[in-house]
Amino acid sequence: MLITMLAPIAALVAALAGITGIAWDKRKRGWRRLTVNGWVIAGVAIASFAFSIYQVRQAAIFAANQQAKDAIIRRAAAGEIEAIGDVPRPFKLVVDAERYSYARIAAKMTSAQITESKELAERCRASKFKECS
Repeated sequence: MLITMLAPIAALVAALAGITGIAWDKRKRGWRRLTVNGWVIAGVAIASFAFSIYQVRQAAIFAANQQAKDAIIRRAAAGEIEAIGDVPRPFKLVVDAERYSYARIAAKMTSAQITESKELAERCRASKFKECS
């Protein structure tokens, strides 16, 4: 922001240093050297300087606000991406639970019972679960 303020400062100094000719009375001393035209030129230069500084400040505020909005959008997008990763989670839990429950039950079953349950499962799949009651 400091670099962007150098242009208005340089313009103000140049405008005030450039007050000569009909805006300057060489016979008087101090601030009284400025004629009415000189005061008008100085006033316009100072007003232009103030407006330029105001514009620079507004641009800096806008940039800061835009950066804050971008950060909020990035955080929201990251949250959405994480949420998309949670979409298949229920299916994964069902598959894992199915594997886990089969493993627990199979540990307590004899080989004949395991074979019988596999055959039942095959019949259920073949009949599209109509004979699975």
